[in-house]
Amino acid sequence: MMSLSSWNALLHQHLNSPLPHRPDVALRLAIVGVGNDLHGDDGAGILVVRALTAHKPIATDRLCLIEGGLAPEAYTGVIRRFKPTHVLIIDCALMNAPPGTVDWLPWQQVDGISASTHTFPLSLFATYLTTALDCEVLVLGIQPDTTAFGASVSVAVHTAVQEVIVFLSEEIQNDFSE
Repeated sequence: MMSLSSWNALLHQHLNSPLPHRPDVALRLAIVGVGNDLHGDDGAGILVVRALTAHKPIATDRLCLIEGGLAPEAYTGVIRRFKPTHVLIIDCALMNAPPGTVDWLPWQQVDGISASTHTFPLSLFATYLTTALDCEVLVLGIQPDTTAFGASVSVAVHTAVQEVIVFLSEEIQNDFSE
């Protein structure tokens, strides 16, 4: 699994590289938090998006924050109208790693590792986004400790969520400054 600084560097690289087939299009980032906050660590993606929404570093028309919950596919219309170049999906994921581990996941293979009970496979959601919207999809997974109903977010996942929030806030501030 990657260290936090490794995934930071990869996200920075993705966000600062124009799409090869659309080099003149400015970065437009949709961040979709996925999961169920009633199941402890399964709410990690939602917690990231909520915090970014509450403390949005800057007002911009090039950033779209979506609390996708258990059915991120319900927001395809919002995402389609936004016309992103990149969609970052953040979800709790079983990666056989220590709780709180943050890592990139290939979107084509996320169905077998998501800890959430989605109404629609994330790989199908990502396939739709890449083909219909001609955008790049990135999936950031956070290894849960517990996903029991009614459980609180574990210390390890809370720490990971805070680190992701801080990093994304800084990255958004840098990449979206006019």
